[in-house]
Amino acid sequence: MSPRATLATPNQTALLAARGAVVTVEAPRRSVARVALYARGHRISGTRRIRFRHATHVRRVLTLRGNGIDLLRRCSPIKLEVRMTLRRGSHTSTVRDRRALALDPRRCPAPAPAPQAQAPGDDHPAAPAPKQDRSLFKVGTAVVDISPTSPMPVGGYGANYIVTNGVHDPLQVRAFFVGHGKDAVTFVSVDSQGWFAAYQAPNEGDGADDARREAAAALAGRGYDVSASNVVVSATHDHAAPTIMGIWGHTDPAYLHAIKQAAVKAVLDAEAGARDAELWSATGTIKGLVSQVQGTDQMAGFAVDTELPILWAREPGTGATVATYMDVPTHVDQYNPISSPEHQFSADYPGYVRDRLKELLGGTSVVAESTLGRQESIGADSTYDEVGHQGRFITNQVMRALTHAHRIKDTTLAAASQPFSTQAENMGLLAAMSCNHPGGPLGCPGPLSEPAGNNGEGTWDWSAVGGIFTINRSLDAPWFTPVPAVGTTATVARVGDQVYATAPGEAFPEVTSAIKRAFDGSDGIRDSHIIDHAGDQLGYYWDQRPGVYPSAQLAQSDFQRFNVGSHLAQDNVDAVDAAGAALGLVPAAEHPYAEVDNPNAFAEPTIQFYSSRVETDDPAVSFYGTAKKAQAPGAPSTSIGSSAGTQGDAKIAWDFGDGTIETQSNQTRFTHTFPGPGTYRAQASVTDNLGKTYRWAQTVRIDAPLSAAVDQDTADGKVVLTARALGGQRFDVLAAHWTFSDGASAAGTSVTVPSGADHATVTIVDGAGNTATATVAIA
Repeated sequence: MSPRATLATPNQTALLAARGAVVTVEAPRRSVARVALYARGHRISGTRRIRFRHATHVRRVLTLRGNGIDLLRRCSPIKLEVRMTLRRGSHTSTVRDRRALALDPRRCPAPAPAPQAQAPGDDHPAAPAPKQDRSLFKVGTAVVDISPTSPMPVGGYGANYIVTNGVHDPLQVRAFFVGHGKDAVTFVSVDSQGWFAAYQAPNEGDGADDARREAAAALAGRGYDVSASNVVVSATHDHAAPTIMGIWGHTDPAYLHAIKQAAVKAVLDAEAGARDAELWSATGTIKGLVSQVQGTDQMAGFAVDTELPILWAREPGTGATVATYMDVPTHVDQYNPISSPEHQFSADYPGYVRDRLKELLGGTSVVAESTLGRQESIGADSTYDEVGHQGRFITNQVMRALTHAHRIKDTTLAAASQPFSTQAENMGLLAAMSCNHPGGPLGCPGPLSEPAGNNGEGTWDWSAVGGIFTINRSLDAPWFTPVPAVGTTATVARVGDQVYATAPGEAFPEVTSAIKRAFDGSDGIRDSHIIDHAGDQLGYYWDQRPGVYPSAQLAQSDFQRFNVGSHLAQDNVDAVDAAGAALGLVPAAEHPYAEVDNPNAFAEPTIQFYSSRVETDDPAVSFYGTAKKAQAPGAPSTSIGSSAGTQGDAKIAWDFGDGTIETQSNQTRFTHTFPGPGTYRAQASVTDNLGKTYRWAQTVRIDAPLSAAVDQDTADGKVVLTARALGGQRFDVLAAHWTFSDGASAAGTSVTVPSGADHATVTIVDGAGNTATATVAIA
């Protein structure tokens, strides 16, 4: 192999936007390279040291120094040189790649040409161009498969459980690109338990931050004025995907590298496929699904986040769905590959929702996660059957929210990031990072060290000492300092009147509330949201200081085990404020205090249920209910039953609001059939030994059966068909899918008939996901 070090792009704007240069380096195994960027004989970047243990082809970002940024801004024609010094054994060589700096004509304009005189007799200027809708965006999506092709340990469940039965449903990276002129913001969602910002060897350069930088540099090379801040990367926190963080098992370095590559590719493919679109926003609710029952990693009486923010891109004129992006505030851990009969990898409910929305709306759906700390779903069944019920519920709530969507006409697209450092208190996790390779900055407690047979790949079995596998997160600055402290970033992205702030871990609802309050007074902002597990994975936001959270409730969680430090919540909120201020949003300083709805909840029984659909024209609705007795030690309430006289019967009393009253077993799923269209207030209750009854109520709406009608009109000599709903959910038609007698197909509520077609068939979808089909002859 001939060693090479090449510059990915010499584009001036790309280099300045990324404040770095992406280089591709090829070198033989067991060699060490030092790579830097030079211009006019001076080094203008930091130097990257790359050790080639196994991989022979890598991409790295060379961070520009101040002299380099100044030089690139001068619009001078210069040569850029990537210089690599390569050492293998006792042999040392130098490799160079020279490229001319490609000046951006927008930044360094050429002299304007002299104006041309109007031709004699030309008294008729050209007709004005048709008026364009300046509130349109460019929206594109992409899907890149990251399904494992070999057995790997799952992340989030068990200890070194190797999934050997393949994939139940695809694991993917999905990207949602929004552009307007040279501005752009891209949201990327990865089916993974979490993705660190940066990694130790052999995966240096494969972190979420590296992916953001590379993708941004490539977009800048295509003419966009963006930096890494404009690429928001998050993980779905999927507990049925391979671990890429160690902890639960060994991380395959090649798989981690493939995820980084897939994320960059998804961003670029989404931009390449972007097209004109209206952009709409909506906020739904998943109340009922997020547990408020005391249990593992869920605390009765504390406030939860149930908001479901959505971006909806639609084709101008037809209203057809181009894409949707949403952040769902509940854990992705229903499907358990260890206890499920399939023993396979799965994307859990995000995969189900993506597929179902494609069937109903069309286009591509990107599902990310909002608040996740203390946000568990109710549901005891760890098989994919329960995933389906959760997916149907979330899909139903997405559809209902879209009926109230508002169009975003402010075309502002901007983003800013704020690096921050938070004090690390969990010495167990820090030791697991330091033990990953010999010579870690904090040493390695115990008699073990990385086995020679591990080939320097890290993430080895340290469970005999620390109870987990070692952790491969970077120990280099700025990601780690020996204080000890952990470094990371928070990003604020603005899409029109919507603000998205990031949490680099498992933020609790009080963090989300603080961020929302911070932006309440910002001009031009309608809604603010949080994206969890974004750019990093620092675990829970648990404040361990005495008196902040009740220790008795803490005992039922693993918050202390996977918690970096007590200051993460406030540090994150402060960093979001700083990033928002950089965008001119003037956020208010806020404190993320714990919000308690019921201070007595731990000493009382708790009960909750959800239906798989809140609104539907199918009267048969599936319900799941769960109840627990009081959990506080010494509480006078000691038992529950479906009534005061049936304590300990393990049943829940139900009143469906239609005259039906019955009991059902606790923590089981069943179907109730309502008598017909109407709105019903369903209630579930348990009574304790003190005779006090505790209830949960939810409204279920059964719609009249939906049917489709088609109106015909003519425009410019062509037949235009418009679909409308009869019955169903408030006469809203969110999607219409057409097929014509000539074999053509189309999407949108209003479509033009292709020449030669004599009849058309349409399937409409209303705001509850109800469907109906009609066929019409073309007049």
